Amino acid sequence: MLKFRGIFCPLLTPFDHRGELYLSKVRHNVERLNQTTLAGYLVSGDAGESPLLTFDERVRLYGEVKGQAAEGRILIADVSAPSVHETTLLAKEAADAGYDCVFVGGSRLCGNPRVYLSTVADRSPVPLVAGLTGDQGEIGAHPNVAAVCCAGSPDDVSKLRAALPDRVQLLTSSEAEAVDCFQAGATAAILPLVNVAPFYLLSIEEAIRTREIDAAKDLVTVAADLIAAVAELGPGGLKHAADLQGYYGGRPRLPLESIGPGAQQRIAKALEGIAS
Repeated sequence: MLKFRGIFCPLLTPFDHRGELYLSKVRHNVERLNQTTLAGYLVSGDAGESPLLTFDERVRLYGEVKGQAAEGRILIADVSAPSVHETTLLAKEAADAGYDCVFVGGSRLCGNPRVYLSTVADRSPVPLVAGLTGDQGEIGAHPNVAAVCCAGSPDDVSKLRAALPDRVQLLTSSEAEAVDCFQAGATAAILPLVNVAPFYLLSIEEAIRTREIDAAKDLVTVAADLIAAVAELGPGGLKHAADLQGYYGGRPRLPLESIGPGAQQRIAKALEGIAS
């Protein structure tokens, strides 16, 4: 059984000046991140601008990251798509590429998220990490759901933990409330800022794991301006922050735009004191 513990990086997606996948920069980022103790990678998720990627591009990213990822890392392919049919095809491609599991988020899709998630769980050849909120715990009862990722508050995490079977693990994607979410029952986190400051995020997780909760909260407080700036500025902000820290962010894919000089200064100031 997969063990979801620690911090996962939802990889950003580099593009070249023509807006094409920049695979050498994908390799550059993963090679640097391999030098950390991250638990694994999420590929082609929201932080990677997945709505702007084609089916074939997502499959190429699955293969590229699989070929570069350090041994022992859990690999999660985000296969969320508007239809069950496309999602299932992506899940099969991820399984063929050697991924451990797939991430499926229902909240941004049309139709009934419960029907979407349960049908994909029926058809996926590998286990699911399901993106849920606090009132959808029954999805976790599906035998092919290995974990649930909650984007909500610590209260949402607590409600899900109470509703889920013991075998189903719980992850959080909240950077601002990560400490409280871990205390509420999460055992791992998928955090976009890992693309920018993996060692800093790992230090927060270590403080939580060693029960130095006040220290962990202090570290989150120091990063509060960066967390808020990236959340507000979106992929352009995340990518600029990554560039400043020695990773490759580059431009987001159109119609998304790079951030302007004022926002760049805001990111640079927020990064002061944040180790990469």
